[in-house]
Amino acid sequence: MASSVRRALTLFMIVVLLLRSCYALSGDAGFSWRFENRGLDGSTLMECETLAISISPSNGNSSNVGMGPYYLLAFEPSGTSTTTLLGHTPSSLRWQVTHSIGSQLLLSLVDSQGTSGGVHPMLFTVKANTADRECLYVDPLSSPLSPLKPEIVSSVIGQIPPCGAWDLSVFGGRAPYTISVVSLGSSTVYNFSLPLGQQSFTYNNRGGISGRMVGSKPSPDVFLTLQSGAHAESI
Repeated sequence: MASSVRRALTLFMIVVLLLRSCYALSGDAGFSWRFENRGLDGSTLMECETLAISISPSNGNSSNVGMGPYYLLAFEPSGTSTTTLLGHTPSSLRWQVTHSIGSQLLLSLVDSQGTSGGVHPMLFTVKANTADRECLYVDPLSSPLSPLKPEIVSSVIGQIPPCGAWDLSVFGGRAPYTISVVSLGSSTVYNFSLPLGQQSFTYNNRGGISGRMVGSKPSPDVFLTLQSGAHAESI
């Protein structure tokens, strides 16, 4: 496995948040990013392909392109999440797809200061590469029988109303835990660290989280990832 890639086992649950809200989450991406030579409709990625990434200022700030090095966070529902070093300068950023066929990925880019370039609005799907699959990695700790695999219990299945609470309880794994809220098109990934010894977390639906389009109707999907020691479990 390449040293520039950090991996974490993840299990995802999709919960739909109603669009009306009582408290809006605020905050804009510090800069913007995109794949070069790809349109917004290009929602498929190929195993082991290498993609060029460009960074540009956001909000009219011509000088804000972040500070290298830059990293791409790839969140895979029911799979393995990765953090990959892209490079140190905005003009020479590259990312290789190390997730296997059928994986769905939410992608976010951050710089060395933790400033977010936002979560890409597309949910990407990985397709097969019949010529080259040597870059793919299988985590030996991804087995559900692994002692590092925590169990997460949720109080909600389905919709969370405005100002509603999502209670999570964690069993097993390795503390301390960090929970990340990832939403397609969001300006950032929201991270919540649990104090050592705490095994419960409540997420309040404050709104302001965008979602992906399913067919012609908006369906705001929110993905949660739980970091447990060197691994991450989510629902």
